[in-house]
Amino acid sequence: SLDQLPKGCRKCPVWSPDGRHIMYGYERLGVIDLRTRAHRGLKVTGGRKLFFHDWSPDGRSVVAQIRMPEGRPNPCLFDLRLSEGALDGDKFEPLGEAAFGRFSPDGTGILMSAGASVRGGHRASYGLGVIQLSDRGLQSIPWKNAQRPGRNQANWTPDGLRVVFHAHGPGAPKDRQLYVSTLDGEEPPLRLTDNSVMNVGPCVSVDGVSVAYAAALGGGGTAIHLVLIDGTGGVPHLASGDRPAWSPDGRRLAYDTPRGIAVVCFGGLGVSPVTVHAEAKAGALFVVAANPTEMDQQISFRWEAFGDDSVRIGPGGESENTAVLKAGERVEWPVDVPTGGDVAVSTVKIAVRNQNGVGAVELVDWAALSQ
Repeated sequence: SLDQLPKGCRKCPVWSPDGRHIMYGYERLGVIDLRTRAHRGLKVTGGRKLFFHDWSPDGRSVVAQIRMPEGRPNPCLFDLRLSEGALDGDKFEPLGEAAFGRFSPDGTGILMSAGASVRGGHRASYGLGVIQLSDRGLQSIPWKNAQRPGRNQANWTPDGLRVVFHAHGPGAPKDRQLYVSTLDGEEPPLRLTDNSVMNVGPCVSVDGVSVAYAAALGGGGTAIHLVLIDGTGGVPHLASGDRPAWSPDGRRLAYDTPRGIAVVCFGGLGVSPVTVHAEAKAGALFVVAANPTEMDQQISFRWEAFGDDSVRIGPGGESENTAVLKAGERVEWPVDVPTGGDVAVSTVKIAVRNQNGVGAVELVDWAALSQ
């Protein structure tokens, strides 16, 4: 099914970590609550124009690009106060020159695209790199490709071990192909597209299987395509649009259209090697993971609780050890949902992954399930 959001919701959709909200906009940002359909703009202290934003995994921060006085793009961190409809721009933290910034899956780092740094008074491009928020240390991501030295619009895989991006060269700026590589560059990059057109904005599904991206059409405009992350297949021209963004549970895909943001309800490609769902028993929540494959798997799970404002409540929890999930079997874990605190739990996010970092996510409407 297709959900067309109100026409005021336009440009660059980004999901909240609990899947309840979508942040949108270019220069001026706004947020829509997908349960109530209420939407409003975000006030930025100082009235700064913000571009290419991303929402932190704990729901408390936003990274967005601003233009520095010399005109260079610079991703910065902002405190988000969703209940007040505000971004704290007084305490913004410049991270360094780059076109895009993306939070790592664990929230400890920012993936910088088309980045550059100044050393010894000289500006040098590093392409892609990860800035650790704890000490602002930069880890550049190696890349050797004489034909396509430029890299941009990178995004993470769900396990945080690889990145997907487009690469291009000076001789053919509209020929941008997608690649996936490890952070340390020890494995050869894998090329995902080979069509001599502009392929941009890759976004990896939560199961780690599918990559959604926008590709240029011959007559103008762009279309959303899907490709398997191993490059073996996909779905061409899913819809006309741009800037695809998977929901945190991988069941919905938001993208921009001339009419505004659309959300298609739809899963990843193929069958996930691990499935998950939640069950309520006597007021308690249980995670049930199943193995539909013919091979045994090592799995672990993590859960997080969120309030109505999409901010994580507490640190969450995870399994102490991995469990063996035999072919065709299922395992069950209890979830200790926080109760009695100042903030009521609205959504519980449950992630199950196997030894390869592939898995599934379930978003539980705890407010409704616990009644």
